[in-house]
Amino acid sequence: MINSLCFSPNGKILINSSGYTKGQTEVWSLIDKKPLYILPTYSTSAAISPDGQTVALGTGGADKIVAIYDLNKQCLLNELEGHSHGINDLTFSSDGSTLISGSGDGEIRIWQPLAKSSTQPNPKSQTVNLKTAEMDYTKLMNLLAAGEWWRADEETTRIVRIVGKADEYSFKLSDIYNFPHEDLCIINQLWQKYSNGRFGFLVQKRIYQSLGGNRQNINDIYDAFCEHLGWKMPASSFYDETDYSFNVRNVPEGYFPTMENWQGAGEFLGRFLVHHDHQ
Repeated sequence: MINSLCFSPNGKILINSSGYTKGQTEVWSLIDKKPLYILPTYSTSAAISPDGQTVALGTGGADKIVAIYDLNKQCLLNELEGHSHGINDLTFSSDGSTLISGSGDGEIRIWQPLAKSSTQPNPKSQTVNLKTAEMDYTKLMNLLAAGEWWRADEETTRIVRIVGKADEYSFKLSDIYNFPHEDLCIINQLWQKYSNGRFGFLVQKRIYQSLGGNRQNINDIYDAFCEHLGWKMPASSFYDETDYSFNVRNVPEGYFPTMENWQGAGEFLGRFLVHHDHQ
């Protein structure tokens, strides 16, 4: 199985991250159309530095490291540790001084490739204002801090309905466009802070737009969006089989907050996500 293919900037080298040779990664010459050598790291993702001198290999399984190799000397330069799940994606900055890794643990880490530590955007470091003219968000914060995800979801629905001045569970377009920006940001920040960046409107917006969602195709893209977030899956899918307890790690990124209790959810959500800046 091929996990990832990565070209060098000059187009002469190809990195083949695959399961073809267990425990190894192939470096190919595209000029000679044959393998040049093997790197002794089984990788699930790869990135070559802009100068073509260094390759970063992300691993899965039990390793969960980023291995840095010198392509010319064919030697290991560094191993970067910090992720708790396999590495899904890697990319270098334009000058090659910084490497960014994404992992199944939901974290993005920023590395200096030859250093041992990383910096990490940390949603938990945010200070969130808990009161606005419209709402007190202390209850929502306490539920999220306690890991009461379903109750926090219900509280979010209640808040959005009250702050947005909705008629029962439906919204007019004017309600959506006039939703207070400060309140929207607080809801998003709280969800992101206590989920380590996995949940919140900003996460949902990124996913929605990655699927091609915009103001014109809201209802067309909604089914694909629900599928991506896991909203069409039964709630039992998120419970551990051993003790049948809810495990938030089983929940897809962006799942919360849900819109399942709101009428016209497709149109509401699309316009809500696209119209507003949730920073």
